[in-house]
Amino acid sequence: MKKLLFIGEHPLGTSGNSGMMHSILSCVDAEKYEIGLFAFESHPVDPAKIATRPFPFPIIYATQEIDKYGHAKLCQLVERFEYDAIIMVGIDLWQYSRIMKRLKAALDSRGAAWVSIFPYDIQYVKKDWVDWIKHFTHPYVYSKYGEQLLKEAVPNIRYFRPPLQLSDVWEEYDKEKRLKIRREVFPPVHDDTFVFGFVGANQVRKDPQKVLKAFRMLKDRVDFDIRLYLHTQLQSKYDLKQFATDCGLEGKDLIARPPSSYFNIGGMVDIYNSIDCLVNASLQEGLSWTLIEAMLCGTPFIATKTTAQIELLENAGYGVDCEELTYMPLVGKDGPADLEAKCCKAEDLCQAMYDVATNSILREDLKVAGLKVGKEWLEGVSDINELMEDVLKEEVIDISVEDAVLFAQHSSAGDVLMTTQCFKGIKEKHPNLPLIYMTQKIYMDIIQGNPYIDEIIDWDDRHLRQTYKVVYNPHGERILPGRFNTLATKLYDMYPYFTKVEPDEMFIVKNVPEKYAQLITDSEPFIVVHTTGGVASRTYKHMDTVISGIDTHKVIQIGGHTDFICRKADVNLMGKLSWSETAYVMALADAAVVIDSYPAHLAGAVHTPAVTLFGPAPARVTGPRSDKAPTVFLEPNHLDVCPEMGFCYGNVCQSPCINTISPLKVKKALKELLFQSESESEQMRRAVG
Repeated sequence: MKKLLFIGEHPLGTSGNSGMMHSILSCVDAEKYEIGLFAFESHPVDPAKIATRPFPFPIIYATQEIDKYGHAKLCQLVERFEYDAIIMVGIDLWQYSRIMKRLKAALDSRGAAWVSIFPYDIQYVKKDWVDWIKHFTHPYVYSKYGEQLLKEAVPNIRYFRPPLQLSDVWEEYDKEKRLKIRREVFPPVHDDTFVFGFVGANQVRKDPQKVLKAFRMLKDRVDFDIRLYLHTQLQSKYDLKQFATDCGLEGKDLIARPPSSYFNIGGMVDIYNSIDCLVNASLQEGLSWTLIEAMLCGTPFIATKTTAQIELLENAGYGVDCEELTYMPLVGKDGPADLEAKCCKAEDLCQAMYDVATNSILREDLKVAGLKVGKEWLEGVSDINELMEDVLKEEVIDISVEDAVLFAQHSSAGDVLMTTQCFKGIKEKHPNLPLIYMTQKIYMDIIQGNPYIDEIIDWDDRHLRQTYKVVYNPHGERILPGRFNTLATKLYDMYPYFTKVEPDEMFIVKNVPEKYAQLITDSEPFIVVHTTGGVASRTYKHMDTVISGIDTHKVIQIGGHTDFICRKADVNLMGKLSWSETAYVMALADAAVVIDSYPAHLAGAVHTPAVTLFGPAPARVTGPRSDKAPTVFLEPNHLDVCPEMGFCYGNVCQSPCINTISPLKVKKALKELLFQSESESEQMRRAVG
């Protein structure tokens, strides 16, 4: 029987991480694994629970008077006992950073695995945090946001969606029960009073003062009774009681949680069903359990569009822009540090609260959408037993050398497309060997149907350890570690250079998007627009101005489902097309306006005239190849708009520089491309005639 040591918050605590630990431990197959738990308490544990709900495995308490997280005790434990794996759950990367090398040495000495299921809640890739992540043999981040952000720096990163504690308990009450419970929970509150709720810790990250300030502003705008329920400690990081008074709020405006009460899950279900709208103003989040809980209870929510919350807001909540510079006290390799973060404006939060409070149709839409998204979220949770089977399996890979060529490209879409230049030359160099392409499943569609590729396999780092006769990994071995953005060489030229082949044309199969084919025909001229290159520093927010007045062409927006929406586009295909279907659309377009990312390289590959907008990365390096179609590169004036000299790659962007590119300049470039395209078409018609 394999021995596992879980490390994290006590499963009977009141925090979200305690609930996560509880739900994960409840799912572990106790007949297959011998479990131990190394637990600390960052939030109080109800002593009655400990007395009445014993666990079927030993709990080692971490917390000591001068060592909250039990660093010394954990090291001794791992060094003395032969665990097959340790599994950290919900632990911030910095919490055990000072003993990581010691833990790693102890685990490596007996070939034990180190699994970490962790949050990543800052808005950029922080090098020292990445160095900590690389200690884990199996890193799992519990947000799609974190996986997307880290995948370049941590190629073996995986996404793990943790189960919700007692997921079957969360429910929407019917109208009669909801009213009955509300009267019990908030006895002084009239039935017609609109109650907002804040649920979370009194800490910098949650920004509770912003909620209080926005609520005070809202009181001046509405002529009906509103209250704010605060499910938090009023006096902790901030003195919220004093702040409320300073804002001009009265005692009757607020409903306070009893300061020493313990709330079980059933009590929280009552709370969510008793408030009319949950309000969240977080600076950043690794995962917002409160949003999921509110959705499952049929309670509309307002939340900031930041980090891991973005994926929960999609199609469910009311999102509030989170673009104001602030600082978050965290930890770096040299100790405590105030890291750059983003917060919302109180005015924007107030407007969102006003919209929800005054629009019953909006509330109903948010409720229905939230219930749907919440249930879908639960249906997609990960299985800890499957994870452990994958981590602990004996024969993970055949280490014998396969008589084949492996081309490895972890991500992203644009880079995968650029590698297709190399395949013809590689096949000519190794004419008798099959060419196998390894990438993540999400990008395989770009390679499907390529005439030079014999097989496509899912990304696995272990294949890079000489399990193939020849391995090409230009991005992982040379480009990414080599600070390629500091050079004056085009990125697309680097792939054939490092594989020592002559570049061929880029290739992608153009698959017809059958579901949307009637919207995309060559009989009706159209242009393609794209607003978001995956991160805030490559998000252009003025595309509506760019296309305003373009009456000669239909406008189709492509990209991911979370991209910044262009509301004046005639057709929205965001998140609806595969990579190869996007290629079909791009090839039929008369022109495109795209961000420096996959669509930019795609336009060049299918010979579509394009205006490419750049943010913090230099066009001299990341500009797309465009041999057979005109292209225009537009960049910010970095000398005028950037706080640092040189390219920051989005790490210190206070207001992403890409948005300083004038939309009128973009419009002019687009019109010139369209005119040039029409002129060339007319010349061809005359030549044929």
